[in-house]
Order: sequence, then C-alpha cells, then structure tokens
Amino acid sequence: MQQPSGGREQITYALLTTGTGTSATEQDQESNTAVSLSSQPEDGEQTDAFAWAPISQLVGLEVQPGAPGEALVLLNVDDRMHNPMGFVHGGMISLLCDAAMGIAFGRTLDEKHGFATIEMKVSYVRPVKQTRLTARARLIQRGLRIGFVECCVTDSRGKTIATASCSCTVNTL
Repeated sequence: MQQPSGGREQITYALLTTGTGTSATEQDQESNTAVSLSSQPEDGEQTDAFAWAPISQLVGLEVQPGAPGEALVLLNVDDRMHNPMGFVHGGMISLLCDAAMGIAFGRTLDEKHGFATIEMKVSYVRPVKQTRLTARARLIQRGLRIGFVECCVTDSRGKTIATASCSCTVNTL
C-alpha cells in the first residue's frame, strides 16, 4: 500500500510472521503487523526497517537485531536455489552478502539519508547444497559520502562459503 507523506511516498508493508520467526506468505495469518520504511511501526515502537525489506521477505532472509555498522543475516538454502550443477546458485549467495552489507551500512544512517551500493565483490570459497547460511557483515570505514563494508558467509558447520566487500555511497533523501 502506498500513502503520500509530506511530498514523498511512504511505502508500508504487511509483515506476516509464523511462530518460527520466518515470514509467511498468506494474508490470512492471524499475526500481522504493518512496518513502514520510516522504521516507525503504528504502535510507536522503534524497529529495524532494514529487516523487513520486500526482498528479504521474498527470499526468506532472517535479519537479526544488530548495532550500527553490523549485520547478521540467516538464509536456509535448498534445492530450489540450485544451479544446473546441483549447488546453490552464486546469485543467491551474492544476494545474501549484498543484503547483509547493505543492512550493516544502512544502520549507520539517520532518517534523512539513504544509500546505494556502488561496487561489490564476492569470492566463492566452496559450493553448498542444503544448509543454513549465516552472513556476518561489518562496517570497515565510513566517511561523509562513502563507506566500505565486508562480509563472511558460513554454513551450519562454520565453514566459510564466501567472502565479500562493497563500497556504498550516502544519499540525501
């Protein structure tokens, strides 16, 4: 649903959760809460707006609470995400890295600023088929306009699957 908000559009998404903390796709779930990109839920309680991006809900990313400059994002991968060789597609791992690094960087911004990734590099260390991936991202350096973030993705055994880095630019909203 889109609503006008002071000359800018404010987009509100319905968050549907199950008892496991993962998102549900059906509108008829009993527990639903509206979360806006302004990170101000209807009840006035502060929340992490980056945790409820539409792409996170679509893919099944589980964004954990975190401090500015940090992010922990989990993703269960299975054969639905495989490439023709029978391994998780590199694009899924890249998406996980991009999301984690973007969340880490985004958590350093105030409500007057947004950001965009301007460069990203992913190094794939080992293939994976079915597991729970954990992406840990941390801000390395941030200036007024540019920031640098790194990420490491591990599997459920703690083995490194991929590493990544990116540069982000700060934009005034």
